[in-house]
Amino acid sequence: MNMEQLEWRDAAPGGGCAPMRAGDVHVWQFELTPGDDEALLNVDEHARAQRFVHRRDRDRYVAAHGWMRRILGAYIGRSAKALSFGRRSDGKPVLVDADLCFNLSHSGSCGLLAVAGDAELGVDVEAWCTVDATLADAVLSPGEHAALCGRGLDAPLLLGCWTRKEACLKALGCGLMRDPRSIDVGLDQATREVLGVELRALPFGEGYSAALAVVGGGRSALLLRAQRAVH
Repeated sequence: MNMEQLEWRDAAPGGGCAPMRAGDVHVWQFELTPGDDEALLNVDEHARAQRFVHRRDRDRYVAAHGWMRRILGAYIGRSAKALSFGRRSDGKPVLVDADLCFNLSHSGSCGLLAVAGDAELGVDVEAWCTVDATLADAVLSPGEHAALCGRGLDAPLLLGCWTRKEACLKALGCGLMRDPRSIDVGLDQATREVLGVELRALPFGEGYSAALAVVGGGRSALLLRAQRAVH
């Protein structure tokens, strides 16, 4: 996977960012700060937001879905509020009446949205946290577990592996319906191809790990940091 640049470039959705070309993948990063996103959500999104126990988690969910709507709407020339979503048989969300592939992830105060015109993809971001052997036992393949021996339970190492693995499972459309221990993405390999899926760790600041997965590979990835439009 070719990264067109190694750093994130500031861009406003629909505000002159690079057009989507055949073979492109755009990865958007955004901060989950409260804004006017709630007015953009549909009934189902509102209902899910209300199920969060903590206000901070609710606000971050609303912000993530608001950004998703703004970004996707900019690509297809529709208002963010007018977008309609459905689900495939495997549960993966899709845009109704639009040929655009996308995947959303958010953790802590950060969100990611990967977008492509013609490629199944997955993206994952994880805020660093305290990890223990329970997580390692639940997600690592035997080979990854063997590589971890003697290195200690280092959060960036383990969560970096987990982001690549979860992005891969999302790209394949199976998510956690498939045992994550059944695939091996390498404990600390920034790039790898697994089951026909090209994996790439994304450059991120202190405190987060992130990864992109694209079925078939051979894509050019553009990294964009979303900015709210100034009116």
